[in-house]
Amino acid sequence: MLRKKNIRIALASASNNARTILKKLKGEHYFDYIADPSKIENGKPAPDIFLAAANYFNVKPSTCVGIEDAVSGIDAINAANMFSVGIGDKKILYKANLYFSSTKVMTYEKIIKTFISELTL
Repeated sequence: MLRKKNIRIALASASNNARTILKKLKGEHYFDYIADPSKIENGKPAPDIFLAAANYFNVKPSTCVGIEDAVSGIDAINAANMFSVGIGDKKILYKANLYFSSTKVMTYEKIIKTFISELTL
């Protein structure tokens, strides 16, 4: 869906195995950029890996949406001044700008609507 809307997608995983896993799953083609955590100075919850993704696309972090399932990832997205979407336990991911219990209920429309409303605040 994001591809059809010409939205660029980056993977900002802290795992050094992310590219290998994507290759095995034949999922590399879904991403325009895969950040290399071995080249990032500070790991999550520092914002470095998310800022690297924004820098790759030459966009302001405030125009980006980050999706995470871990507290350190939400903290990193927020520290990068990006819009954070938490997937999982709301009690744990309460710092996210928007929350979904799972990817099955996550929708592009809800993310964009909430993101845009927060931009206008």
